Amino acid sequence: MSSIARIVFSRKLFFCFCLGGFVLLNTGCQPTYRREVMIETLQSEIEKDWGKRPSDIKIEDKTIGIFFKVERLWDDQGQFDQKVYEQMINIQRTVERVVISSDLDLETISVTASGEDSLKNIVHRRSFEEIRKKRAGVVAWHQVFNEDQIEQMPCWEWAEFDQAVYHYEISQLDDLLDLIQEKILINLGLSVQIALSEDGQSLGISFLESVLWSDDLVLPEVNNRILAILQQALLILIKSPNPVEKVNITAVGLDSWYNFTVTDEVENMRLRAQAALTPQEHRERITEQSNMFWQWPVGGVVSFYNQDMLMGKSIQTVKRRLNQPINPSLDQERLQIEVFFYDDLPDYLQADPIIQRIMHSLEDLVLLSGQKIDTIQMRLKTHHNQICWQQSLDTARTYRMGLMDEAEYANSYFFAKEDKCL
Repeated sequence: MSSIARIVFSRKLFFCFCLGGFVLLNTGCQPTYRREVMIETLQSEIEKDWGKRPSDIKIEDKTIGIFFKVERLWDDQGQFDQKVYEQMINIQRTVERVVISSDLDLETISVTASGEDSLKNIVHRRSFEEIRKKRAGVVAWHQVFNEDQIEQMPCWEWAEFDQAVYHYEISQLDDLLDLIQEKILINLGLSVQIALSEDGQSLGISFLESVLWSDDLVLPEVNNRILAILQQALLILIKSPNPVEKVNITAVGLDSWYNFTVTDEVENMRLRAQAALTPQEHRERITEQSNMFWQWPVGGVVSFYNQDMLMGKSIQTVKRRLNQPINPSLDQERLQIEVFFYDDLPDYLQADPIIQRIMHSLEDLVLLSGQKIDTIQMRLKTHHNQICWQQSLDTARTYRMGLMDEAEYANSYFFAKEDKCL
């Protein structure tokens, strides 16, 4: 190569190096993650890293907040569950990794855990400056992620953003009732009926007990179940947006004409969550009352048995005493029980109080069912004749309320033979 050619080639090479350097200097380090899609990115990266997708992520000013849900915040000893703490730290690590590689200017990372079992949410909050120091080796890892630095907040507060955040985001009240009913069944093993007052401000829950009273006192185990149901309902109510202000829990005993109801204000549970009320002070604010067993402070009347269940239980009730073919039916608002005898009717049935005892049990069943029935009739039939007894539900209620004596009640049954049965 000639000297002139070498000079031209050297100049071209120098120019290429200069141009390349200029491009590198002006390009800089491009962020891997962009602020515009940061929330979607974090949702995806946290789920990819740890298999759990946060319920909510919010970025405001120079703070990023992560809200996620678990079943339990506390272990069987009442201590903060170590597994939940590990989840919080893992989520913070992913947030740290993503934010470091982004164009986001942050000062604080906050992770909030909400548990179904807790009045409080757990918050772990770290400054981004500490995280940078940790990554640079200036401070130790445990100084940034320290279990002793967690905070407890009332379960509806997202303090970083001065807004409410709920474990249960439920918009329809029917869905709220279904949730409470389901959780009581799963967590307590109890089947309950549930209703709201017309204004939506009072919630009623009722359940059946075979034995409710002992020496005019509610059995301790029943009282414990009532308080457990109340606790479960209140927890869900303060952890969801709803208008409910009061909760009534009613236990109905098959051994008594009187039920037992406790009433509590939802606000008391909120005060507990804010540490403004102790559990003992809360217990002292709960009121108690008794009503007739079919009366329900919220729903009006209890309704434990639908029509099919009522028919089935009516058959069982009659068959225990009269082991004969039985046919129950509903004719408009009358429950009719027909019992068939292949031979003549036994003479004792026309005078023995066994029929009155059966009628008495049927009245209780109907009152517990809440069905629109105003009359109960029982017919004993053969191929040749029939006799019948009939009672109105109004009379049955009057007697049970103590407004009619035993003799008057016994004489109130309509008794007829043959074609005189109504």
